[in-house]
Amino acid sequence: SPVAVTFNLPPEYPMKIPQISISSPHMKREETQIIVSQLSDVSQNLIGENMMMDLIMWIQEKFSDFVMKNRCDPVSTQLCDKQDSATVLLHLDHMRSRGKYQKFISKWTAELCICGCLLFLQRFIFIILQGCPKNIKEFIHRQRTVSVDVDSRGKSCKERMLAIIAEIDSPKER
Repeated sequence: SPVAVTFNLPPEYPMKIPQISISSPHMKREETQIIVSQLSDVSQNLIGENMMMDLIMWIQEKFSDFVMKNRCDPVSTQLCDKQDSATVLLHLDHMRSRGKYQKFISKWTAELCICGCLLFLQRFIFIILQGCPKNIKEFIHRQRTVSVDVDSRGKSCKERMLAIIAEIDSPKER
């Protein structure tokens, strides 16, 4: 059950909050409007600060239960619940075939029972992943071994320029 979140940053950012839209084929319009309203309230409290990471983390917290219940098979969910959770920030060097790349990211996050967020900030491209460390490692392995993009000549290529910017382990409360 994918959830698409779009932030439109005004030129005055961070002194003005971003315009936010959320859509999901598995949520009612009223539900997404409530979430957008809550997220706008959160962003109002962060005016004057670089808030994008805080907003993304808030969204991940809000949707992680929804995503886990609707995307993961019971066996994967059981394994994830018994392990610690991790959050990883990845930097992509480039993305020439945006549609193809986004499909791979959506498919793999669903298969691996992890939450993922693709973030475009000017010329920088980031992926934020949250879930079981083992599944995150598998996601990174797939990025580097499966043809996910195209090169300048239009040939399929692997993502070998992927960089792990940050990795945070967060043990689950028992």
